[in-house]
Amino acid sequence: MSCTAERMPGYKRTLKIYPWFAMLLNCLFWMPVFFLYLSGKCGLGGALQLEAIYYAGIAILEIPSGFFSDRIGRRITLIIASLLLCTAYLLFAVGNTFLTFAAAEIVLAGGFAFASGTDTSLLYETLTITGHQDDYLKQESFVTRMSFIGGAFAAAAGGALALISFPAAYYASFAAALCMLVLAVIMTEPKNCASPPPETAFHRQLFKLCGKSISKNLKFTFIFSISMTILLHIPYEFYQTYLDKLHISLQGKSLSPLISGFHMAATMAAGAYAIKFIPPLIKRFSCRTVLLLLFAGELILIFLMALLVHPIIAILLITRSLPRSITWPIIRALQAPELENHERATFLSLQSLSGRLGYSGVLLLISSLATDIRTDITKPLLAAGCIGLVLLAILLCTKQPHKAIKLPQKQ
Repeated sequence: MSCTAERMPGYKRTLKIYPWFAMLLNCLFWMPVFFLYLSGKCGLGGALQLEAIYYAGIAILEIPSGFFSDRIGRRITLIIASLLLCTAYLLFAVGNTFLTFAAAEIVLAGGFAFASGTDTSLLYETLTITGHQDDYLKQESFVTRMSFIGGAFAAAAGGALALISFPAAYYASFAAALCMLVLAVIMTEPKNCASPPPETAFHRQLFKLCGKSISKNLKFTFIFSISMTILLHIPYEFYQTYLDKLHISLQGKSLSPLISGFHMAATMAAGAYAIKFIPPLIKRFSCRTVLLLLFAGELILIFLMALLVHPIIAILLITRSLPRSITWPIIRALQAPELENHERATFLSLQSLSGRLGYSGVLLLISSLATDIRTDITKPLLAAGCIGLVLLAILLCTKQPHKAIKLPQKQ
């Protein structure tokens, strides 16, 4: 019996539990209230410094963690990611000093960096080994839906928990990360028994993938992923301030934290629902057309935020996650066949880091246009919209070879 046949029950088990792992990874109960919590403990300046520490940690760890995954394995990388997230959430929950929170931010960055790229690589490679690689878009769409459902539940519950205690939201995320750890332990490594990956130095692999990112088959999706990452972060960065400008209160008490949580929950629920439209969209239009239309839709939403402060726009903001929920499975399905197993996680980490760095640069640029970015959002949003127009023009000038994607069947 071949080693692949011996592991087949484990591969099937991995395919069954992986969607639950992805859902738990996105159970970010703390997301709607983290800024309020950290600014309350460390002040506004301290909270911004902590966010900078997190992004610095991501920048340092993103690509090395992908290389680690390609060399050492998917399962052990996800186990490490789960352990790091457990540690980070405990530090946030019990922390009371800037140094403790700074350590938590670094560990949190490590957790997400180790999970980034490795999760979807494990899915694609396990499907390939079991002979179901044509089902990748179907499975990736289902996993994305589960992730959004988990995010919706966590956002609503986190906003409610924060009314009792901010640390409670982090304890809830710790419980989710602990469940992630259990699932990661019982997964099976998608190992190719016939051909071990070639040993390549880190810097050579990185240079090779930088060149591959602008190759004919990957250039459009790589640029699109970076551009969409930048664009998706803009409404996310400003929506809490936008909701606060509506001045919704009850008996003089601001309901912004609770509304923020439920608004995020509605956003995630909308994203989960929108995934069902992937098959008819790519059946009627080309993948490139679908991606560009969704990019343009997100751009319109940013301009509406800049020009109008109105409850109707706040409701429209619920649709801000639709481009992410639809485009991410399509992008991954287009890129997966173009990448070798021994380079996949590193490439996805490079792509993710490029998007984060691009957004950081945009945020630095637009923040200089407001005296107080927490209240004066018109100029920064208009500037972000103009940058988005430039990115859209670049995408329109970038060709994408036509590729047929195996359409998911109804679930």
